[in-house]
Amino acid sequence: MFEVDRLSSGYGKLMVLHDISLSVAEREIVVILGANGAGKSTLLRTLSGLIAATGGSVRFDGEELLGKEAYRLARNGICHVPEGRGIFADQSVQDNLELGAFGWARGRRARIAAEIDQVYGLFPVLAERRHQRAGTLSGGQQQMVAIGRALMARPKLVLLDEPSLGLAPLVVTAIFDTIRRLRDSGLAILLVEQNAQAALSLADRAYVLSTGKIVMSGTATDLAANHQVQQSYLGGI
Repeated sequence: MFEVDRLSSGYGKLMVLHDISLSVAEREIVVILGANGAGKSTLLRTLSGLIAATGGSVRFDGEELLGKEAYRLARNGICHVPEGRGIFADQSVQDNLELGAFGWARGRRARIAAEIDQVYGLFPVLAERRHQRAGTLSGGQQQMVAIGRALMARPKLVLLDEPSLGLAPLVVTAIFDTIRRLRDSGLAILLVEQNAQAALSLADRAYVLSTGKIVMSGTATDLAANHQVQQSYLGGI
């Protein structure tokens, strides 16, 4: 459903990504592994339209998306949960979720309420804090708000950038369980994650990014068993 072919991008004259090719199928979790500075976040920002690509192709359900504005990509069904969450800290949990529905919500109050209830079903703790300012939540709860806000946009593909960053182990387990449930419900997920061991145990396939280039790809099982991946990302297990 999602095909990237020879994508290149960067910041001004600084090229970061070079001829990136990857794909994500329906109901699939694909993880991007790589060291700090490899270009993982730049890749997601380019795919979500926040950074302009300098070449290549990005096709979603057969439609070319390269060059479209970020809000149009969101309306096409591609939603980005950025590193750092990017929630509206001074707004309530409920307001953050409602903002996620901005692209389709006009005049549909009952439908918005029903879909927010679905998010609360996924993250019951948010229902208890629906009127609380999002910036006062714990890190894990803020990550739930960020994911929930993306779900409110009715995506087909979710780009997740470091969802476990800075979270306690038990919270990480809960977040990864949620990601698995989202895949099982029909979403496709492209995941950037430093916790390589947890990510590979969750993913269907994986790519390894190094200095802006894909240097390895395969099933998550195969890459988890690869000696080079073990030494570089799995602590040499």
